[in-house]
Amino acid sequence: MSALLVLTLLGCTALAQDLAVSVSEHEIKLQAGDRTYTIGDDGNIRPLGMRPNIAGADSTGKGIWLFPAKMTLASVVTDEADRKVVAATWELTEGAPKYQLELELEINAGSPALTVVSRVRRVEEGGGGCYYFWGFTRAVTQYTTPLHPARSFAPTQWDVRPRARWMLIADPKAGIGYGVISDGRIGRAPASGEGIADGEVPGFPYLLCTPRTLYLREGQSLDVGFTVFDTLSAVEVQEVYRSSHSAQATRPYFDGRHWDAALQDPGQRIPAHDLRTEDGLAVSLTSDGRVAGLTLGAGARPGGDKSLLPLTDFPISGLLLRDFRAGGAPEPVGGTVTRIGDGSLHQRALVRGIEVTADYRALPDRISISVQLHDTTGEDRAVTAYFALPVRNDRGWAWGDSTEVSRSTRNPDEYISAAAQTGYPAGANGTNSQYPFASLSGPAELGLAVPLDEPRQCRLVYNSETAQFYAAVDLALTAETKQFPSAAGFSLHIFTFEPGWGFRACADKYYRMFPQFFEKRVQRDGGWVCWGNCADVPDIGELGYAYHWGLSGPEACKWDNDHGIYAFPYIEATNMHQTMEEYETATSEDVIKRLEWIADPARTEPIPQWKYDHPYGAHLGDRDEVLRRSAT
Repeated sequence: MSALLVLTLLGCTALAQDLAVSVSEHEIKLQAGDRTYTIGDDGNIRPLGMRPNIAGADSTGKGIWLFPAKMTLASVVTDEADRKVVAATWELTEGAPKYQLELELEINAGSPALTVVSRVRRVEEGGGGCYYFWGFTRAVTQYTTPLHPARSFAPTQWDVRPRARWMLIADPKAGIGYGVISDGRIGRAPASGEGIADGEVPGFPYLLCTPRTLYLREGQSLDVGFTVFDTLSAVEVQEVYRSSHSAQATRPYFDGRHWDAALQDPGQRIPAHDLRTEDGLAVSLTSDGRVAGLTLGAGARPGGDKSLLPLTDFPISGLLLRDFRAGGAPEPVGGTVTRIGDGSLHQRALVRGIEVTADYRALPDRISISVQLHDTTGEDRAVTAYFALPVRNDRGWAWGDSTEVSRSTRNPDEYISAAAQTGYPAGANGTNSQYPFASLSGPAELGLAVPLDEPRQCRLVYNSETAQFYAAVDLALTAETKQFPSAAGFSLHIFTFEPGWGFRACADKYYRMFPQFFEKRVQRDGGWVCWGNCADVPDIGELGYAYHWGLSGPEACKWDNDHGIYAFPYIEATNMHQTMEEYETATSEDVIKRLEWIADPARTEPIPQWKYDHPYGAHLGDRDEVLRRSAT
């Protein structure tokens, strides 16, 4: 089992001294002083009443809900006087796709707590995203964190607390309480039952592994680590945290996951090159491309230059790269930055066999960055490229989710649009920002944007825990790409906007930076109607339709044209649908053989009239020849 080892060094020697551990076929038992923790085939940690839950969807979109069913492997991996660690694996209840649960359970001398490193691994291919969490079996009413003393959970809605270094969740009247140190999120399901999947208990607390549903491929995993014990004292929870300073509570969280490596820049940051817009935004880079300065000047806000850089714990910044083949955390690209004749900056680097070039330009209203990556190894590469601005997290920022909603960034968390699209079977974590721009506002106004004419899987995020405002772009480098073999790139824009209106002002600035994307090309506004023939709708003129999509045929198109409705026929010009009728299931090899047969120039046998090969039909001329060209 591949598992993450968590060390918890505790100094509260008065809390517990004696440690004991035993492992049998169906049960693990760990004793820390006067507390004993037992976990069996059902994965329930007793007496805490905690069990992992795996929730998601299968390839058809149907919800799945899985629980531990059988402990398959268990062994003591550390048996020292002051520390005991057990590693174990569980099979889950039936469901597709299949996952398995992997745990490391640890107790330490001087602590009443159980430390859990928990991983859910996908063990077969299949569709659908998933998330998982550890759920308690008893309801709570209050939570206490370093920032929130004794607050009540909202009774009728999802109430998820961002990652807190420590938390007490309790029901004082019932005498129930848990001390938690976690790198996940802690929350409570709604008492109303709205949004609860089958098997989830309303009103009960849980530790959530990920902030959103993610898509896992075979062999990939989601993990969460936490330390937990029963208590009603917030002071005791805080003391355990302070004495342990546990590794799982301090692992940096970045781009939707935790990293074992620090994401901090310990080096000197001496500005070597400056870029400044006419409205007062300035970015300084070191000679190797790290961000050494980020200011908003008098042209942007009254009061002179305002530095937005963190005062301490400076994060890695500038261009970063994560190579999935190599593994590990994102790393600075480095290389050399030089100024070229037109006042722009040019960065060139070679990292892990990938040539990286970037051009930086200061335009009147923004700083523009164009990045290109080229693989030199001849192998297929999957990478995530980042550009990260170090933005201090103690300034009272507001993150813009939409024109209607903004959120304070006070809590240590990652802020991405609440409408972010998730669960895609693509990219680093299946997540894509809903909007092509993102805004921070309050003490200053700062935005990131990508152009609409460069479609990429991209996340625009502010991380108040690591103090980074960044763009993450998932890219594939393969020689199979004919137009730009083994290469890919992206563009990014940094800008400021008018104060006072947050996301709305950011959107307005985006419209003005890229007017070509919002040029109005129709003369009439109105409603939208789908399918059929508008001639068949009584009194359609009173409904105000202006757009008709997926109309039923030539007569419907002619009627729309005669009555001032814009007709948009439904086509899939880039797709070829194949019906694999002779197979109950079709493998990738079957599909390739079918395409090779269709494309064979010597083939004389006609292509069968499969039920569904839209949009290649008689209206395109020789159907057989069209399919042959498409498969070539």
